[in-house]
Amino acid sequence: MLTQDPLGLAGGVNLYAYARNNPIGFSDPFGLDPCKLSGNCTQTQDGRDLASGHIRRDDAARAAMQQVATKSVAEGREYQGEIVSTPEGYSSTEPRPGTQTGGTVNTGIPNYDGYYHSHGANDPGYDNENFSSRDANGNFCCDKKIADGTGKPAYLVTPSQKMRRYDPDPNYPASQGNGVVTELGNAHP
Repeated sequence: MLTQDPLGLAGGVNLYAYARNNPIGFSDPFGLDPCKLSGNCTQTQDGRDLASGHIRRDDAARAAMQQVATKSVAEGREYQGEIVSTPEGYSSTEPRPGTQTGGTVNTGIPNYDGYYHSHGANDPGYDNENFSSRDANGNFCCDKKIADGTGKPAYLVTPSQKMRRYDPDPNYPASQGNGVVTELGNAHP
């Protein structure tokens, strides 16, 4: 199937550059593998260091979040998975469905290097556009606590399709959610 860049114009004005201008002979649904055809790459593009072929952590998380963004909202539930380091850079585990308000992250898997998750349809009990850090009683919990406890980033795609990364404060786990949130762009339906 011939398709334009899944990133749309965010990937540049040439909507077929993601496939090295050969969208018939090259398949790359998340725009992360521009070395697939030639293996002769010399720059960084769309999440991959083209010289080494290694995928960056943020882009492994973006691809995973892109995969669950629309489904999460449609089903009104969270999805989550882990980011792991590999010889090729980073990868993500398969997304697992959770409940409307949460799920389980396995921080003990080999090569764990962060986690990704979605917030489904808006739940009036939570601010679904941001990382959760407090429960209804004001206790430190949830999204930021996992990241602070491991010293590894958390990634979130929100109901409005915003993708974000939370980097724990270097003083974890005592930081109590005082890390930095970075905007990573939007998921595309």
